[in-house]
Amino acid sequence: VFKNFWGSFTKNHFTIFIITDDAASYATPGNWTDYASEGYQNTGMHYSTNVLAGDTATWTFSSITPGTYGVYVSWSTDPNRTQAAPYALNYVSSTANFTINQELLADQATTGAASEWSGWKYVGAYNLDTSSNLVLTGVANAGGTDYVIADEVLITSDVPPLTVYVDDNYTANGPNDGHVWGYDAFATIEDGLSAVAVNGMVN
Repeated sequence: VFKNFWGSFTKNHFTIFIITDDAASYATPGNWTDYASEGYQNTGMHYSTNVLAGDTATWTFSSITPGTYGVYVSWSTDPNRTQAAPYALNYVSSTANFTINQELLADQATTGAASEWSGWKYVGAYNLDTSSNLVLTGVANAGGTDYVIADEVLITSDVPPLTVYVDDNYTANGPNDGHVWGYDAFATIEDGLSAVAVNGMVN
């Protein structure tokens, strides 16, 4: 839906932003391949084809209203993915470094199938402004078993949602009918009640 640009859509009284892999900037574009399928909603992703480490993909938050946001990342799984994709989130006055095993799904415990979308991986709540960005760095891949995948980045407001959705089929690793696991998508009514805004609705 949001391929090729920084997309946003209003849900309830807050806005979720999705920054696509096509909206990211690539330090060495020739070393990244734009793959037309896989990834979020099967709209495509980028992967680093260079056997050398150091190529970067950068998602910027230049259109954001400064404030605290939940940050999520996603990727496409496969046995040939890196087990330690290195990310650096540059937020107000600091940097958070973390790694993600891209052979696993968003819960970082379940092995994904070939070409399976990961689900949204929550990486934390951060104070972001227009100078903030998220940087993913390629790793050495001489053996062809450490591909780094650049897919979509999602951010959510720190305002509780007016409506949350409960379905016992929802999981940390699933599409969840377009809702965000742990924010407005839950598997139990109790968790939904804990997250919804005052006077909000649990569906």
